[in-house]
Amino acid sequence: MDDSAEVGHIGEPELTDEQQEQVPPTAAELVVMGLATLLDAFEKELAEDESTQALVTTPTGEILDVDGFGSALPDFVYFDGRDEEGRKTRTILTSSTATLTLKAIHTPENHGTESRGRVGFRIRTALPENTPPDV
Repeated sequence: MDDSAEVGHIGEPELTDEQQEQVPPTAAELVVMGLATLLDAFEKELAEDESTQALVTTPTGEILDVDGFGSALPDFVYFDGRDEEGRKTRTILTSSTATLTLKAIHTPENHGTESRGRVGFRIRTALPENTPPDV
């Protein structure tokens, strides 16, 4: 392999602030914003002693415990997390096939509210700056 070969940026090219305002969101970005909105609404309904477990079934049938998700290129959504054996995993799907299962689980009493597994908080901090405020 040629060591001098340059690796290009994968995904959307970096745009100036002015250019970003003119570019409508991609299909994948819309799916990610929609999932974040639905996740946030789900978490608002949880009891104090509950946290969220977000799950994705991979194309191979494995269940992935989701830590976060995002978009790449115009039409891909990815889910980061751990598989059943604890290995770091990323599942990449087209935006039209992306599904997420949310499950309320009991939080052990020894966990404070700061350490509770509210996935929506982690997702919201990872969303792009140009995400609409109601997301």
